Amino acid sequence: MIKKKAFTIVEIIMVVVIIGILSWILFKTYITISKVSFRIEQQKILNQELLFVSEVLQNMSDRNSIDYQKYSTWLLWSNWIYEILYLSGQDGEIEIYTRWNCLDDFGDLQENTDICSLRLRKNDQEIKLTNDGVFLSNVYFKIIPYANIDQYDSDSSCGDNYLACIANPWFWFLAEFYSIGYDWDNWTNNVSMFVQEFFNN
Repeated sequence: MIKKKAFTIVEIIMVVVIIGILSWILFKTYITISKVSFRIEQQKILNQELLFVSEVLQNMSDRNSIDYQKYSTWLLWSNWIYEILYLSGQDGEIEIYTRWNCLDDFGDLQENTDICSLRLRKNDQEIKLTNDGVFLSNVYFKIIPYANIDQYDSDSSCGDNYLACIANPWFWFLAEFYSIGYDWDNWTNNVSMFVQEFFNN
């Protein structure tokens, strides 16, 4: 009579443990790949949004000039950096700005993320320039050429109006773009981009 050899308890436990370890490795690999894919997709969205915003700003600056009268003396005191870009020309009077800083004191997105979208106001009509899945913070415009108060005071050709000394102004657009669901506590899913772009007005 042939006696059949069965698996022992130890062998069964070892097989279960090996299968469990392999399953855990596969699961972790899947999670990692999912996170990387998500970040790549969010990066593409940010790049597309930045390209769109850049095209809008360039088109606006091609057809319009900086409206210095709207700034008054603010530009001098702020080193030519301001939260709003005032333009006037072919398109009428235009303001480009963001409503608020979309990050709170803890670095998290505000509950009302609509406040941190880039806006364009024209003829008392407000147009949202950025999509719902992208948020902006720390939006500033630096007007060039730069000159401080002492330089204008020492230049007699300016007279009482320092705006008369400015010709062919340019500006920098500075902002931080954030992907949807940005959260400092979950950095693996976060995609952000600091932007500095130069535009000829």
